[in-house]
Amino acid sequence: MIELRTQDRRAAFDVPFNVYDAASPYVSPMWSDLDRFLEPARNPLVRDGHGELELFTAHDSGGRPVGRIVAVIHAASNRRHGTRRGQFGFFDCADDLDVATALLQAAEGWVRARGAEEIVGNFNLTAMQMVGVLTDGFQHAPYTDMMWSPPHIARLLAQAG
Repeated sequence: MIELRTQDRRAAFDVPFNVYDAASPYVSPMWSDLDRFLEPARNPLVRDGHGELELFTAHDSGGRPVGRIVAVIHAASNRRHGTRRGQFGFFDCADDLDVATALLQAAEGWVRARGAEEIVGNFNLTAMQMVGVLTDGFQHAPYTDMMWSPPHIARLLAQAG
């Protein structure tokens, strides 16, 4: 059974350490940075009234966080460009289609409830505005602020539609 929770920033930080092998080249954002990005009161997008976000974490039957995703509506961008788009980001999870699907459906439902007609991602709300998932080149080591994801993330996104 998968339990979804909202706004559990500590669980979101722990996800990659729980689901990616110790030998994984994943480079985590620092806790203080991730906490600041995901805290609505400290994120300028939300704080300054330009948009809103919701953090979802997926927990296994033992309560261990095994997935995360952030859903975002950037209202100012949608007004400027005449779109009704939501984004998702910080998508990391175990190699488990049920977990991925639950997270993606939660993000999609959240943006749809706010008037979005589409959702795009992976788009991380960071100073570097990292976009995408890795689909090739897994043999190269990443570094801080470089988008890296294990091979199963791209596959799960394709399988989930």
